[in-house]
Amino acid sequence: MGEGERFQLGTVGALTLSVVSSVSIVICNKALISSLGFTFATTLTSWHLLVTFCSLHVALKMKFFEHKPLDQTTVTGFGILNGISIGLLNLSLGFNSVGFYQMTKLAIIPCTVLLETLFLAKKFSRSIQIALLILLIGVGIATVTDVQLNALGSILSLLAVITTCVAQIMTNTIQKKFKVSSTQLLYQSCPYQSGTLLITGPFLDWFLTNQNVFAFKYTNQVLVFIIMSCLISVSVNFSTFLVIGKTSPVTYQVLGHLKTCLVLAFGYILLHDPFDWRNILGIFVALAGMVLYSYFCTREGQKKVAEEATQPPQAGEGESDPLVAVETGSGVGTDSAPQIGPFIASSISMALRSLVARKALRSGFQSEPRILARSRGLQTFSLPDLPYDYGALEPAISGEIMELHHKKHHQAYVTNYNKALEQLHDAIGKGDATAVVKLQSAIKFNGGGHVNHSIFWKNLTPISQGGGESPHSNLGWAIDMSFGSFDALVQKINTEGAALQGSGWVWLALDKELKKLVVETTANQDPLVTKGASLVPLLGIDVWEHAYYLQYKNVRPEYLKNIWKVINWKYASEVYEKEST
Repeated sequence: MGEGERFQLGTVGALTLSVVSSVSIVICNKALISSLGFTFATTLTSWHLLVTFCSLHVALKMKFFEHKPLDQTTVTGFGILNGISIGLLNLSLGFNSVGFYQMTKLAIIPCTVLLETLFLAKKFSRSIQIALLILLIGVGIATVTDVQLNALGSILSLLAVITTCVAQIMTNTIQKKFKVSSTQLLYQSCPYQSGTLLITGPFLDWFLTNQNVFAFKYTNQVLVFIIMSCLISVSVNFSTFLVIGKTSPVTYQVLGHLKTCLVLAFGYILLHDPFDWRNILGIFVALAGMVLYSYFCTREGQKKVAEEATQPPQAGEGESDPLVAVETGSGVGTDSAPQIGPFIASSISMALRSLVARKALRSGFQSEPRILARSRGLQTFSLPDLPYDYGALEPAISGEIMELHHKKHHQAYVTNYNKALEQLHDAIGKGDATAVVKLQSAIKFNGGGHVNHSIFWKNLTPISQGGGESPHSNLGWAIDMSFGSFDALVQKINTEGAALQGSGWVWLALDKELKKLVVETTANQDPLVTKGASLVPLLGIDVWEHAYYLQYKNVRPEYLKNIWKVINWKYASEVYEKEST
């Protein structure tokens, strides 16, 4: 099986792991609570999270994943909120009938849809809404029986729904915002989740059951089931974060209702639980809703990606990165502009100048960023020519992609960058500080797109001209010293590029300060200079979908595997020789 096929199975694997582990832990806990009388659900959950953290800590020490620091306030709040939501769900079950509790769980999906629509501007099509409605009706028919209302129980249920929705939305948004994996987020939030429940769990369980968890008689059989439950919980917690990170909070809730249907079916088939036509009808209706939801999500996802792959980039107004610093420096796009010193603008300017200044590397290349004179003394940039035909990189990269990528996408970056520079020039002349600040995202996005693509075209060359030939001499030796071997470098870049959330770039760079080679990733169109002034790009690979979708669809790893056949190591070696001396 190829790397691309394995990548396609990633989400399916996450969903399968979530279903299998969740159903397994329900079976285990049912035996523990119903048969053995261990009714301390909140305390048991705190043990689950503690064991999960310990397991992940061992995995970290064994280098199965890397630790990535996160904003401490965000992680603490997220972990505590997760713990509170679990406690509130247990209180909701304790103060309400089973039927009303099931209604509470059903309310999580529409609440999540509402919150994401209001606060994240996410849109759900009518088809998706209908599929979710069918699903909820089916689960309601299958699970909701008596519905008894009381004021306290209703308030607890409302709080449980809100905290659960917010916590699951945060699980998705934190992974994307901070570019962390599900494992990294789970590892850092587990101590706060388990701590919250370890403190409150015994009190909640005593309040709900009128029993003391510390006074319970722990037989060998009880201990065995507790250990089994804790071990299975590692997979449950991991797959929860994995599914939400790879899909969405709504999809995770849909998956949760599939688990409910499977548990009901399991209870009927193996445990001979009471079952009637209403349960059967509800399960089939729910399954129909799930199938429709999956179908519409897949269809709309493919349609969206296809549209994005053929749309030119915009001016970057949607970029969320703020102006992070202001310092005295050169103006943008001109050697004589006033010294306004926005950090992002000067970073782009320095990167562009470094490209233009490399006269020693111009021989044989016509793709240097060209700067044209303009009225009022303002310089602008133009689309560089390619040193090869659009179809010269086939079959690794199709001519259709290259033409679209170069003439449409790169041209759009150049056009929008020049427009932003002109607006910046006017804003400076008028002394409009607000307009200057507002233009920074467009300058960073489009200027970075121009810098990155100007490097990218030179990083590629046809096979007939040496494309794909392994690096030798000093660069080859440096790769062996930094990564162990050339194959190890390729694997690292492929892994980093495939794992990059959303759009961006993966780079091989020379760190002139540390005097070593490093692999870095940048989001969106951020140039490598934003990761550090000492980094010099030797090789940059575009992992935006417009770089590969028309040929490889959404299978980014397949694109990464094939692009090595047309990598121009001669250019990378020339840059390395110049910059390392």
